[in-house]
Amino acid sequence: MAQQMFGSFDPELLKQSIAAEEERNLLAQAQLSPAQMQNLIQLRSGQMLGQGAGQVVSGIFGVEAQDPRLRQAQLAQESYQEALQTSGGDANSPQFFQALANSAARRNLSTLAQQAATQASTLATQQMEAFQKQASGIASIAQAQRERTLAPGQEIAQAAGALGFAIPADLRNFTTEQWKAIDNKINETKLKNAAASAARLNFEDPKGKVAAITEINNQVKPYVGQITSLDQAIALRRNDTSPFSQRIFEQTVAGAFGDSQKAAAEISRLVNTGNLGQRVTNTLSMFLSGNIGQATKEDQLESLNAIRDYVAKQYDMTISPYRNVVGDKADELAPLSANRFQRPKLQQNQQYIPFDVVNQYGLRKGQRLKQGDKEFVYNGDGTITIVK
Repeated sequence: MAQQMFGSFDPELLKQSIAAEEERNLLAQAQLSPAQMQNLIQLRSGQMLGQGAGQVVSGIFGVEAQDPRLRQAQLAQESYQEALQTSGGDANSPQFFQALANSAARRNLSTLAQQAATQASTLATQQMEAFQKQASGIASIAQAQRERTLAPGQEIAQAAGALGFAIPADLRNFTTEQWKAIDNKINETKLKNAAASAARLNFEDPKGKVAAITEINNQVKPYVGQITSLDQAIALRRNDTSPFSQRIFEQTVAGAFGDSQKAAAEISRLVNTGNLGQRVTNTLSMFLSGNIGQATKEDQLESLNAIRDYVAKQYDMTISPYRNVVGDKADELAPLSANRFQRPKLQQNQQYIPFDVVNQYGLRKGQRLKQGDKEFVYNGDGTITIVK
């Protein structure tokens, strides 16, 4: 009789739906950790609840009625999925929790929205504190410029000396052609040294293999630190809610090259050799003059991505002789930058575009591109959005 009255009634499903309701009450009452919040939001609302409580109600009334609490759970699940899509898929990032807060607020889930916003703020603060700790001790690049002198870094001085150039007290006295020659000399020396080092490697015995791996890691260590720092800054700079975003740019560009004077020298080298294209050159020129606040967020992100690509090329150039030596173990012992580093996540329909492509076509924000039957829009920040 009871089964006829309730149609497809299943006692186990009803029991599960009651347990789920208790968990939803916890969500409304407790201050939850990110993992707890994620587990509760992902509760089987779209599967178990939709088939359990929904079947019970429809069995009684013959219509698709819905408990308001069930509707709230479904709205929470929708908010979670939407936040995942808009934040790039990282459910532990401040971007995800901010997106979750916005999605929940649009669905009038005030408790969830408030908790997610609080978690977004907490995570953003923690990330910024970690970043500031990493960047501590780095003097402001603007201060170096106010002193009106750019002292050459060791590599620049050695390359200039090998070319017979007089080393000026201020790097701005190097001509563009001299800068290009210096840049080529530095890269040539790096490649020659790496090749000589790779030729001495010995993988025939265990001790030799350990020493070889240590040598490879030591050769690329500076680039690993630079790329890691730049990727962290790109992820933070993309966060619209960060109150530290401009300072992140300043600290990272200085920190990626070591101390402030060396950073000034290296950026001057990039600017004057034209390696990063006109728009990035303009942005970094503002940076060198202490006027980076005049650059848009897109300009700053484009510059960070361009520097990141440039450093990755330096890494790949340095690692290439070692890859030749280790042969079929190259991807394991001397991986290329694309395989070793994971760039900050983007939205599902976005992807990074190499800065040399941006330079080659002089891409501007909003410019549309076509490749076969696909169509893209350049976002002005080193990324494109797939529109077709």
